[in-house]
Amino acid sequence: MEVLPDPEGDRNPVVPAPPNQPLASSSLWPDGESGAPDWMLLKDFLSKEGKLAKEDVVSLIETATAIMKREPNLVPVPEPIVIVGDIHGQYYDLCHLLGKAGDPSKINFLFLGDYVDRGIFGVECVLLLFAMKITYKESFVMLRGNHETKNMT
Repeated sequence: MEVLPDPEGDRNPVVPAPPNQPLASSSLWPDGESGAPDWMLLKDFLSKEGKLAKEDVVSLIETATAIMKREPNLVPVPEPIVIVGDIHGQYYDLCHLLGKAGDPSKINFLFLGDYVDRGIFGVECVLLLFAMKITYKESFVMLRGNHETKNMT
């Protein structure tokens, strides 16, 4: 196998393989499914292109949906606030943004929708955002964009 020259010396010669097993439920839900998921572990695991068990995906969706169904139509979001729009399935951009925005336990987040479409990691984006919504029920607001409608998806 021919190796291309690396004139800057900045390439990683070994790219680790993705995890070959789904993330353990006990790791995702350290306090059981009645507690909050470990969203930071999930973020790192999905960054490595890891997969989740179907049961954990369903639990994330059902738990986040139940929380959002209880929210009013008009949600006040106090400062400090980070407003994010149009992720469009760009998971690694979302991870970069979360790293720059600050500690979600101290900052309010308002996501304006359009979590899926265009990028190839729409499911990963939604699962991470749902895990964060479950963890930060009051300070993490997710609006529905036009890509989260039946007609668009």
